[in-house]
Amino acid sequence: MSGNHQDDVHTSPKAAFYQTLSSIPPGYFTSYGRLASLCGVHVRQIQAWLRTLPRESGLPWFRIINSNGRLLSILDQLRNMSC
Repeated sequence: MSGNHQDDVHTSPKAAFYQTLSSIPPGYFTSYGRLASLCGVHVRQIQAWLRTLPRESGLPWFRIINSNGRLLSILDQLRNMSC
């Protein structure tokens, strides 16, 4: 984010999501809940944005873990949605 606090206040949640996701360095991870908290949205919104993330984006979606400390595969997500 910029050094100007006013610019930070006006960052949209989706822009914050992309910026935060892109800033996770190799060897590190974050949780869905932490990412949602940083972006000011519900965890389900993070999941929705991840589902629409273009493959060619290069963003490290694989560095997001669930509350159990596991990566949530697309198959797990589909199973959870059908329940």
